[in-house]
Amino acid sequence: MPAEPTDTFHILGTIIQLLSPSKSNGGAFSLAEYRVRPGSGAPLNRHPGDDESFYVISGQCEFSVDGKMMVLGPGGFLQVPNGSPHHFRNAGTDVAVLLAVNAPGLIHEQFYAEAGDRLPSGSTV
Repeated sequence: MPAEPTDTFHILGTIIQLLSPSKSNGGAFSLAEYRVRPGSGAPLNRHPGDDESFYVISGQCEFSVDGKMMVLGPGGFLQVPNGSPHHFRNAGTDVAVLLAVNAPGLIHEQFYAEAGDRLPSGSTV
């Protein structure tokens, strides 16, 4: 039986909700909200062919891009150059909320669907 459709997934301590999947905007981009538990985040990764940007809504997140470390708080923005090795981690004590934009985003959406645990649409915990 095929899995129920959802727009929300759990991966490595992060709840990801697709707010604008690429199929809804002609394949131009994917916009997702990440709710990241303290100490959690994405391991070092890279993805040629898929641009990625982050905007911090709340919390404190540590990022590394091409080996350069930085901590961003609310209002912080980071654009990851295409194919650059990067990671992020919630460096605070509360859940951090980020917006992530991927263009075109299909790589990320496929990863969420294959590697993530499916959650009821809109789940936040």
